[in-house]
Amino acid sequence: MAKSKAELYLVEAINMADAERRVTEVVTPLVFAGEIEMQHCRKVQYMEIFDDPNAEKFYKLRVEMITIDNDKETRHTVSILAAANTTKDADKVVREKMGAQDFEIISVTRTGIMDFLH
Repeated sequence: MAKSKAELYLVEAINMADAERRVTEVVTPLVFAGEIEMQHCRKVQYMEIFDDPNAEKFYKLRVEMITIDNDKETRHTVSILAAANTTKDADKVVREKMGAQDFEIISVTRTGIMDFLH
């Protein structure tokens, strides 16, 4: 009996059925023996996704967006996904891509995402 292996994919899709179909299409040619079993599918929301085909890992960054309106500071937390090889690279990517926006990076966490299918 072959040992099973779980992999996590991020899919840009219009619904759950579309996401399952797309993962199956991509992963099936990579399976040499056995079957593919979709364990579960859930919706996640990222404010931005910065993909880099040369990066080997994905990092989730929790970012506080800061706005000032009538001298009142407002902060709201969002999630950003960045493809990078290290936490330092992920931080750098977000800072470069976000440009002049006022924000603070709260945390950088490596995810188990294998690939982003878009």
